[in-house]
Amino acid sequence: MCTVVTVDAGEAVLQGAAETPQAALLSLTMSSAQQAFQVLLSIGAGTGLLYIARWFWWRVSAWCEIVAMVLSLITSLAVPYFMPGADFATTTIVQVSITTVAWLITAFVGPTTDRATLIAFVQKVKPMGAGWAELRAAAGISDAEVAQENRIGAAFAGWISGFVVIWSSLFAIGNFLYASGDPSRLSMAWMLTAVFAVSGFVLLRVTQQLWTDGTASQAREDARASA
Repeated sequence: MCTVVTVDAGEAVLQGAAETPQAALLSLTMSSAQQAFQVLLSIGAGTGLLYIARWFWWRVSAWCEIVAMVLSLITSLAVPYFMPGADFATTTIVQVSITTVAWLITAFVGPTTDRATLIAFVQKVKPMGAGWAELRAAAGISDAEVAQENRIGAAFAGWISGFVVIWSSLFAIGNFLYASGDPSRLSMAWMLTAVFAVSGFVLLRVTQQLWTDGTASQAREDARASA
């Protein structure tokens, strides 16, 4: 699902504009591959909860995402500067805390997505969770419809398998590349390749099932609209 479904075009443009200077500034501050990896992890950790919460709470808007992205960039540079003796885990926890507080405040006091757009989104997606209860009631969506349209178990399995696909493939390629200088890495490379194949198969099956469910859901929507 696309996270810009519930925002208007102007908010989406602002979100994209906030990402470009982040990449430019980070390229000037990185001095090693490890540092680059740590910065990427810290930024991801600072915004990860936001992207999950968006599907369970209507107040999370594109403005929350913009604030989180900007704060994650600033804190990924400022926190290590003001805490030079702290290790990476400590600075990341501090950064995540600051970023989370910032986007939560924005969710309550910042501009919200147009209500008509939110209701249209609820009618289309039928999101679950207490954070959408008010809008589900306004849209006339029952709990039974929400349960029918949401397959959280399958979606979670797809998320886990997708995660494993990405990381197993990356480390498998790395071990294959370094195996020429260290033959002991070859066995790990093949093992990770097997993990990649299994997780890829699971991801494919889950995706096919979710796609089938989505097609059936659209057919029900079309039948309801034509009735």
